[in-house]
Amino acid sequence: MAAIIQLWATRLNKGDYDGIAKLFSVPAIFIQGPYEYRLVNLKQVALWNSGLPCSGKIVAVIFRGSSATAIFKLGTRPSIKCDAPGTYAAARFKFVNGKIVEWAQVTVPAGKAPKSNTA
Repeated sequence: MAAIIQLWATRLNKGDYDGIAKLFSVPAIFIQGPYEYRLVNLKQVALWNSGLPCSGKIVAVIFRGSSATAIFKLGTRPSIKCDAPGTYAAARFKFVNGKIVEWAQVTVPAGKAPKSNTA
């Protein structure tokens, strides 16, 4: 799971959205805030990931069963200006048969990010 999450982050940071889509099984669920999306093809998965505003450097991964929560330090990507560079964010990835089936933005778990929340 950690290797796939790292690959997801690397491809996101490079803007390789088609490469990201190959890490998912469809249909896939994406949850961000109060919104939940069920994407039914890899083109939709690539498009959705292209809308994420920040790059992310993984600072920790927490495993629980078939899910892993990754904590990222956010940064600006070459083509998109990040709205919160230097802060931390978390995403939970759920896996089935080695593929991501759910991505959910979650609250950074208490005590899991470095003490400072700025660059």
